[in-house]
Order: sequence, then structure tokens, then C-alpha cells
Amino acid sequence: MIDGETLTNRRTAAASALASRHLSRPDSRTLLLIVTGRLASYLAVAHRAVRPIEAVLVWGAMRNVSKRSRTDLSIRVSRPNRLLI
Repeated sequence: MIDGETLTNRRTAAASALASRHLSRPDSRTLLLIVTGRLASYLAVAHRAVRPIEAVLVWGAMRNVSKRSRTDLSIRVSRPNRLLI
């Protein structure tokens, strides 16, 4: 069983990565996420599956959520070379 939120996050991230695969440069190495919620980690993982991402930059308005995102992203994306939040 998979809960609805997880399924939605995975589907949204997959759709974003698919669009990136067709619209971004094949040699893109930096990913900027303008999201700090739970979706951020799903997006980073999905985009790293289609591009050689070395750095993940995250921008968000709420600092406490950004700190949580840093921990979640660090774990889920297998420690990218650079993670800036």
C-alpha cells in the first residue's frame, strides 16, 4: 500500500523530470528547486535520474521548513556534491 500524498509526490516529480528531460540541456549539472516542502526531495531524486545533477539549490520563504528540507534532501539524494539551502 502507498498513501495518497506519497503517490502524488512521486507522480508530480516524475512529470517534472520527464519535462526536464525534453526541455533542459543534457549536460545540466545544477538543479534549482523553488520549493521547500516534502515534494523537494522527490523532485531532486527524479531529476537526478534524468540529468547528471551535482548541485541542488533550494530556495524557500520559510526558514524552518528549509532546514527540514535540507535533512530530507541530504538523505534522499545520496549526498550530492553540493546542497545549498
